[in-house]
Amino acid sequence: VALVDGEHKLRDLIKTYLPWFVIIIDIYHVIEYLWKGAHIFYDEGNEEAKTWVTNKLRRLLCGEIEGIIKELHMGV
Repeated sequence: VALVDGEHKLRDLIKTYLPWFVIIIDIYHVIEYLWKGAHIFYDEGNEEAKTWVTNKLRRLLCGEIEGIIKELHMGV
């Protein structure tokens, strides 16, 4: 298992040299990405953005990754 931050190059190197490793992105970077996603749909400071991030994070931690990806493709 490799716990990494959000740096894409680091993940690429692990995939190249340690392909059997499972890559886990730390929760702080996941939350950062979720906020970036929320601000596509809602203005910063909007209460709906907070609700959106909370909902997506809860679902992500419960393993509902495919559902979240489908929603993002639909713009939800």
